[in-house]
Amino acid sequence: MAGILKKISGKELAVVTAVKDRNVLVDFSASWCGPCRMLHPQLEQLAAEMAGWDFYEIDVDEAQEEAGKLGIRSVPTMIAYSGGREIERLVGFRDKASLKTQLSGIAGK
Repeated sequence: MAGILKKISGKELAVVTAVKDRNVLVDFSASWCGPCRMLHPQLEQLAAEMAGWDFYEIDVDEAQEEAGKLGIRSVPTMIAYSGGREIERLVGFRDKASLKTQLSGIAGK
């Protein structure tokens, strides 16, 4: 789903993170979280700009089991996957420029 920030359920998480031929960023957020709401438009813009990345958002309140298994303790937490495995975990708000720089660096791993 390149080009958009797609909201997924906990049941879809295993499928999207198993993708081997693209980088995947999953944003674990919550509707009540102020920094999450500030991050959302940044991720929408990056999804449109960054080829080679798929962007997903999952609400931790709706996917408590999956968030617990992954050790998500605070939101926003973003997990980057490449080749079907976790390669980086980013906790807290980041502006678009710094997030883009970090993701570009991750893509080279």
